[in-house]
Amino acid sequence: MNMKELLFCCKHFKKSLQFINFSFSQEGEDVVIDRLLDYKKDGFYVDLGAHHPICYSNTLKFYVKGWHGLNIDAMPGSMKLFQKIRPRDINIEAGISDYDADILYFDFQEKALNTFDSELAKSHIDKGHKLERQIHVKTKPINSLLDMYVPAGQSIDFMDIDIEGFDTKIVSAIDWKKYRPSLVLVEAPSQAQNAVDKLNCFSALTESGYKLIATTGRTCIYCCSSQ
Repeated sequence: MNMKELLFCCKHFKKSLQFINFSFSQEGEDVVIDRLLDYKKDGFYVDLGAHHPICYSNTLKFYVKGWHGLNIDAMPGSMKLFQKIRPRDINIEAGISDYDADILYFDFQEKALNTFDSELAKSHIDKGHKLERQIHVKTKPINSLLDMYVPAGQSIDFMDIDIEGFDTKIVSAIDWKKYRPSLVLVEAPSQAQNAVDKLNCFSALTESGYKLIATTGRTCIYCCSSQ
C-alpha cells in the first residue's frame, strides 16, 4: 500500500466512525440492551457486582450517552476508581446477599473472578487462577441496598446482576413487585444456556413476570412482560 492509498483509507475510516457501534461489554451485551431500549438517550441502570467502571462493563456505554445509575461491588477499594471515572453514578462498596452477614470473600488476581462462593472459588483455583487473599466482608440484604440508594420514584431501565456464585440467591431475594426494571441481565455461561429453562434464575424471573428475550455468550437478558 502506497502513501496515497494509506491516506485515502485513513480519511474514509475517520468518516465511517459514526457508523461503528462500540461495545464495552464482554460479549456485546450493551449493544443488545441499547437496541432493546430503542436507543434511549437518558435513563437509569443498576449494576450489581459492577466490578470495574470500564473493563467488562455493561453500563459504561450508557454512562457515556448521559445516563446515570447505581453501581455496587463488594471488592474492598473498588469504588475509588468508580468515583473518579463515573462521578455522576451512585457508587457503593458493599457485599450483596439476602441477609446481613459477615462472609468469607475470595479475592483473585483476576478481579472478575472474585466471589463469596467457596465452591466456585475452588473451581477457579483448580483451573490455575491465583487466589491473592481471603477476607471477611459484611453483606447487606439486596432490598435494603436498593431501598437506600435507588432514588425515590426512580424507574430502572435495566438491572445487571453478575455476583459470582450468588446470582440465584439475589434474583430470588429481590422484591420484583417494588423494583421493576424493563430489562434484567443475569450471567449464564453458554453451556448453561443450552438448558436455560432449568436454571433457578430463569424460574425466579419468569414467575415474577419476566420473559427471556435474548442471550449472549455469557448473559441471559429478560424483559418485563408488562412492557
